[in-house]
Amino acid sequence: MFIHVALFFVGLLVLFPSSADQPVSTLESDSLRQTFRATYQNYLRAVDAKEVSEAHQLSIQALNLGESIYGEDDPKTAALTMNAALSYPAFYLQQDSDQGVNLMQTLVNRYETLYGRRSAEIIEPLLLLTEAVASRGYYNRTKVRRNDLKKRRERINRLTDEILTLINQHTEAIDDNEVLRRLSRFSETNAKSISQARLRLQRKRYGDLHPTTLRARYIFANQHLSKKDKIREYEALAELSTLDFETHISILQGLIIFQSDANGQRLMQLQSLLSSETARSFTHGQSGPILLESPQPEITPRQLSKGLKGWVSVGYAVNEQGFVESPQVLDACVSRKPIAECQESPKTTFNRQALQAVLKRRYIPLFDDGEPVTSLGMTATITFDVIAVGW
Repeated sequence: MFIHVALFFVGLLVLFPSSADQPVSTLESDSLRQTFRATYQNYLRAVDAKEVSEAHQLSIQALNLGESIYGEDDPKTAALTMNAALSYPAFYLQQDSDQGVNLMQTLVNRYETLYGRRSAEIIEPLLLLTEAVASRGYYNRTKVRRNDLKKRRERINRLTDEILTLINQHTEAIDDNEVLRRLSRFSETNAKSISQARLRLQRKRYGDLHPTTLRARYIFANQHLSKKDKIREYEALAELSTLDFETHISILQGLIIFQSDANGQRLMQLQSLLSSETARSFTHGQSGPILLESPQPEITPRQLSKGLKGWVSVGYAVNEQGFVESPQVLDACVSRKPIAECQESPKTTFNRQALQAVLKRRYIPLFDDGEPVTSLGMTATITFDVIAVGW
């Protein structure tokens, strides 16, 4: 969250000039105003220096002083609340505390009072609240109750539905792709609705046959359709001439994997596409295979409830059609909180899920003298935690 703070600097500098004649209240002392100005300037310096913890503490101090000076319903206080929310370190959100969630809820309440619940301005506060709810308490060493996880998911789903409705109402006023990207990290059960929203937006913006729209159709089919419907959609997309090179490769690879290529027609099409001038131009200067798809690893509710996180290093090869071959675990780490050392046992906790995730990867293969070749010695580190996988 810290990286977003700069977006609000200019507005806040206008709101809080350093001149002594800034009106506050006749009841407020010069000392309080001076303390506020000094705190806020120190906050800006901490942000410039990327001192995350200090910026967070100073943003909270500035907010508390601002509430005393301006009151809780003033636009300046809402702006200070946004700065405090954006300065809130992600690691703090993941502790077993309601502080972060309460701050984000306060931000939502204040923006709702100022702009209304259906305004474009409320989207960012709602996103921050969604992220805080999803992250809260993940690294607590005690077991998270299943009922608590259920309530958390239900709240995330309600927030997601509200944000999706607002996106449709305010498409021109926001970066809808960025909103959907952030939302998809924590809204696993609403992933289909998010993908549908993205597809609707692309169709509205570009038309049905634009490469960007066709890419969105492919992503939706790949993530949410049944195997039978997925094959049907892939077959329809494969016949369209406006597909971009990467999407075309992914679709042909998918049809081959789903064993709908009994006569080898799709394999020949893939080989022909990889031997084309388009492929040679696209891969010019590449030093290795180009990653097309990297599905998120799965993490079980049991692993989540235990607060486990970790990583698995996997070695593998990429063949001349862009498929992964011979994946094997090289190393692994499992821990219960972000600063804990790797446990000696069981280091194999995430191995199976990591291997499955790597096998699902798709590449444009490495080219040598204009022809696709197999690449050996590939490695990838698959991470398992609340940020990478979601709840």
